[in-house]
Amino acid sequence: MVNQGPDKLRSAPRNVWQITGSDCTTEIFHAEVPVGLITPDKLNELLRILAAKYGSFTDEEIVGSLMKRGTHRHRILLEVHRTNDEARRQTTYTCGENPHFVARLRNAS
Repeated sequence: MVNQGPDKLRSAPRNVWQITGSDCTTEIFHAEVPVGLITPDKLNELLRILAAKYGSFTDEEIVGSLMKRGTHRHRILLEVHRTNDEARRQTTYTCGENPHFVARLRNAS
């Protein structure tokens, strides 16, 4: 096994989730979270919480968003959508309409 030393470890790129929130064309939120610090389930939960907070949803809208799909009370306001861009080899999670939140995997600079 080759010892890479501390300098090699520090210079290795690390992946982060770049999370942005936009209201129309205005950025209202920005954060970067190292991949190892958040699970995909918690990332989805974070997007839903941000959409509810910045979207100023009513109590009824929040409750309806957590109801089972296919029921008459279910609302799609806080559903997280995952898309895979095969050409860019990138996964994107989105939640909300206006405002909306996006999480993309990036290399930290």
